[in-house]
Formats: sequence, structure tokens, C-alpha cells
Amino acid sequence: MSRTVLVGFSANMEMAVSGFDGTSDVVKQQVAASDFDLIAAGSSFNVARALLRSGQLVKLLCTVGDDRYAGYLEAELRRLELDAFPLPLRERTNITVSLSAKDGAQRIIAGKGNYLPDAMERGAELIRRQVDQVRPHMTVGTGVQIADAPLVLAMFEAGGRQAAPSMNILNPGISLVYELSNELEERRRHTALRQLLSCTDLLAVNEEEEAHLLRGFGFSTVSELQAIGQGRHMEVLVTRGPKGATLYNGGEQSINGEVFADTPIKDLTGAGDTFLSCYIGALLDGKSKSEALRWAAAGAAITISRLGGSSVPSRDEITQFLAQRETVA
Repeated sequence: MSRTVLVGFSANMEMAVSGFDGTSDVVKQQVAASDFDLIAAGSSFNVARALLRSGQLVKLLCTVGDDRYAGYLEAELRRLELDAFPLPLRERTNITVSLSAKDGAQRIIAGKGNYLPDAMERGAELIRRQVDQVRPHMTVGTGVQIADAPLVLAMFEAGGRQAAPSMNILNPGISLVYELSNELEERRRHTALRQLLSCTDLLAVNEEEEAHLLRGFGFSTVSELQAIGQGRHMEVLVTRGPKGATLYNGGEQSINGEVFADTPIKDLTGAGDTFLSCYIGALLDGKSKSEALRWAAAGAAITISRLGGSSVPSRDEITQFLAQRETVA
């Protein structure tokens, strides 16, 4: 049976506007004149596309509104040959505006579409049907925000009820990781995070996010964070930029990933998504966890050596990259 990865839910449209001079008038003029690039973006999109490029079977779940941008997103995903299932749960489709100034500076403006009042109930049912149909080997929630948490939880729980339970992988977004000043929202964040972690098999974060999660829960060690799973063997994968990555298997056991420090850096955009997708793909290919960490490090190294975060390396490119390192060694 083929092994499929189900990925959700942070896929959106991105409007890339160039020549921004610091005033909103330029943006309005270019948008009115259709002088911009409209592309698919978002953490889940990046991970799904990278997995597809590495030869894996992928299904992308994305939340959209009843508007033209939903049509643009669906058309772009079809063009890229990504198998996607849009969930019509938002008032409007998420779209971000990426502004590139004449001096090279960049600015991102996020346009979030709120969920409809009955979105969580309808979404949970639609997700359960997709899990029953796809029978994924892995379910992956990436860039997960507080508002998305009930949908990811529904995906994880449905995956866990399969005859062969899926491996649930969580990559939390900013609003789930960082402490909130509003007391009510902070309690909501803690509740959502605990619920998700109780169903998570692999938590993937960067070094800064790890520190915030530990501090937010009042923990001093990763093993305390792992204990939230209430007996579930949750692994924690922490990427550390030029210092590599660490996989905490359980307790104090850990595996340190290889670092390709000689890689020329052109653009760090997408490195984290590439690392996670390459690690997942390597596990699906039957590699050991140590081998998967090395494979993921190579994929991320290739990505940062290119301009543009969508420059995801193929399986052949990663194989060649590692072969060259072995020849030099």
C-alpha cells in the first residue's frame, strides 16, 4: 500500500509587489493595474510541495473563502500537480502581500480571513472523511496558529483512530509558541497546545521556539515537554541553524544532526520547511533517524544556497550533494 502524507492547513496566496517606495499608493496602483505576481505560499504549501518533489504521495488540506483568491489558489495548486482538498471554512481566503522595495528591503503584510461561525464543526467532519479516504501514513500540521488548532486536532485524532495509526507531526506557528499578553488568549493558547501535544508523535520547532515553549510551560528540560503526551512517546526535533539539529528520542536521549557549514548562504527563506519535509520524506523512504537528519540537513543546505524559498531540491540533487561530500571526505 502506498504511503501518503496528509498536510494542513497553512496554504494561502501571496501577492508579490516590486518597486515599493514606502507608500501605500504604489501598492494600490500596481494592484489596480494587475502589476504583481500571485503565487501559492504558506508553510503547509512549502512542505507539501517539497514532499511531492521528493517523490512522496501528498494530499494538501487548505482553508479558503468564497472568493476569487480561492479559485486562484486551487488553479495554482493544480498547475503544480499538488493533490489538494480546499475546505470552504473562511469568510475570505488568506492572502499575504510581499513588498520588495527599490532599495532591496522587504515587508510582509498578512491578510487573514476569519473562520466562519460553524467552521470547526463542519471542518472536523470534512477532515475525518478525508482521513478515512486517504488513510495517511503521516499527518502533518505546519504553521499551526491558535485558530487552526481544532482542525489539526481533528486530523490528528482521526489519524490515530485508523487501524494503522498515522504518525502525527506538529510544527506550531507563532501564536501557539509565543506567550500572549491577554490572559484569556494565553489560557486558550495553553489549552490548544496541550491538546495538540497529547496527540503528537513528532514536535518540530527551531531553537528559539523551543526556548519559548519551555519557558511558557515553566519547564527546564525537553523531557518535561515530552511528558505532556501522557505516555505517548513524543519526539522533539529542534533545528539550530548553523549548529545543526537535535532529535530528542525520549528522556535525555538525543541524536545530533550533521552540519554542512561550508554551504554558501544566499537566502534562508524556506530552510526550516525544507528540513522538515526532507526529514519526513527520508523516514518514509526507510532511512534511520540519523540518516534522515543528514538527508534533511543536505536538503536545507541546498535550499539556502539558492535565491527564493521555493527552490526545493529534488531527491537526485540531495543524493548528488551527499555523494560529493563523501568523495571529498
